[in-house]
Amino acid sequence: MNPWLAFWHVMNVVGPLALAGLMLTAAERWVLRRRTRPASWRLAWASYLLVGLVVWALGLVVWGRDGKMVTYIAMAVAWGALAALRTREN
Repeated sequence: MNPWLAFWHVMNVVGPLALAGLMLTAAERWVLRRRTRPASWRLAWASYLLVGLVVWALGLVVWGRDGKMVTYIAMAVAWGALAALRTREN
């Protein structure tokens, strides 16, 4: 795979993860029903994106290929755990 194709392969993974992080951030704001600062939106989006990228990379390392269903299940569990931690009441 040449560098150009590798770049587009990574962008085709990062793009949906970034969109999913944005949707989870919006859902978090909707669940909390309070006004938050833009800095906290950026932090929430970055944390969801980072968790998604880490789980994707671990799935790639463990199974040697992209697109395994168990990786997506692990990603959903990791995002759910992060959302539960971020939206819990103290």
